[in-house]
Amino acid sequence: MFSRRCFETTYHLASGDAEFHTAILSVCRLIHSETSHILYGKHLFEFGNHIEAVVPFLQDRSPYTRSLVTGISVYKRGPLPCLDCTSDRHEWSYLCRYLTQSRSVKKLRLVVEGGRPEKPWEGVQELSEADIRLLSLIQHDSLQWITELSQVKGIEELDVVSDMKYLPVPKSPGMILYAAISASIEKGLTDFFRSEMNDAG
Repeated sequence: MFSRRCFETTYHLASGDAEFHTAILSVCRLIHSETSHILYGKHLFEFGNHIEAVVPFLQDRSPYTRSLVTGISVYKRGPLPCLDCTSDRHEWSYLCRYLTQSRSVKKLRLVVEGGRPEKPWEGVQELSEADIRLLSLIQHDSLQWITELSQVKGIEELDVVSDMKYLPVPKSPGMILYAAISASIEKGLTDFFRSEMNDAG
């Protein structure tokens, strides 16, 4: 039985107050070059949790304009299921492979969904950079997305932000690890990403 489902995806401008008159790009090559730099090179493209749209967006650009897109923002959902979402594991793997091969993105804003229990729990409370590196090296399943993203090299500006949600007091080893990773997003996890992704490779 296959657990993989395929979806067609596209993208659109979600900012209702923004106006783009792209016809100006076709006036002449000089105008095209100058306006392309302003349009693509001066903006951070935010995809939210629609990470499946990042690669089609970049692939639809010409080689020149694609090279101008140096900044993106994505939202990494947590492992907990919700009513209106499915696992993004395959889409995340595909995105990381593409970014690893293209090496064009230099600025990344990563919003990571985490869980914060209201009460103390037994077990590990927080992970250091060294802890995360060790778990990544042994390919712990819970850190697959972290390992995949850390293989994207050449990131010059990295902004990692946590989006904490309610989490019941964890009882199982998997949930204890999730709570510990969540508590480490803006310190241990960020330090790990910066040490790995800033490497020219």
